[in-house]
Amino acid sequence: MACLTKLSGQTPANLDRTSPKIGEVEWCCHGDTHLRRTQLYGVNPALSRDPPRVHGRMPYFVLNKELPMSGIYQGPGRLGRWQRLDSEKLTQNRIFGVRKNTSRSPRTGQRHDFFVLETGDWVNIVPLTSAGEVVLIRQFRHGVEDFTLEIPGGMLDPEDPSPGDGALREMREETGYDSARVEPLGIAHPNPAIQGNRCHMFVAHDCTLRGATNFDTTEETEVLLAPLSSIPDLIQSGKISHALVLCAFHYLSLQRGVSNP
Repeated sequence: MACLTKLSGQTPANLDRTSPKIGEVEWCCHGDTHLRRTQLYGVNPALSRDPPRVHGRMPYFVLNKELPMSGIYQGPGRLGRWQRLDSEKLTQNRIFGVRKNTSRSPRTGQRHDFFVLETGDWVNIVPLTSAGEVVLIRQFRHGVEDFTLEIPGGMLDPEDPSPGDGALREMREETGYDSARVEPLGIAHPNPAIQGNRCHMFVAHDCTLRGATNFDTTEETEVLLAPLSSIPDLIQSGKISHALVLCAFHYLSLQRGVSNP
């Protein structure tokens, strides 16, 4: 549920305590070290001026929605884990496999099928030059059937000693640039709804052009240099739209302790 809020001292007029309790969630409020457990109830639609929103099959309303949510999630609460009952590999190609998992709901006990893409971990890297520029690549992506502006990245090879080595290899292959100083930025799950892999993100400092590019037979890229200060505008304009590239730049901004790279 994406828009949970905590109940304050004043109870909303449309709170219906006779309705089934939706659940409980633990929040730790800013400036308050005490963990609080908030009970969430449905509200009576007849007393509300807002239409209900639906989460699964259960209607709910945002309680005290005029208050900004200031809590920090502290744990999994009382959600139960789904139990996997069966698993079947459906297909495999050079990029990913497709698996069907049959699992039982901890709430209803019903069986449901879920389809998972199986692929190895990915890496990407933000190459920074000593002049304060980012080495970007422009390439055609078949998913969107258009050109995208990205940073170097790709699949982690079994021969790579580490994710950092894999990211550096991708940068060398796709741009011809090299670096003697590579630092980790963070790790993200690209799409945990249907994938179990991770993307390892790095930044390379003082990058210099050392050699020619070395593409795969399916890759054709154009290497571009952009000032690091221009990245926020490229993101806001939609010229950089790859989610994992956005994530890497966000990690970079966190590392530097500023709101923008």
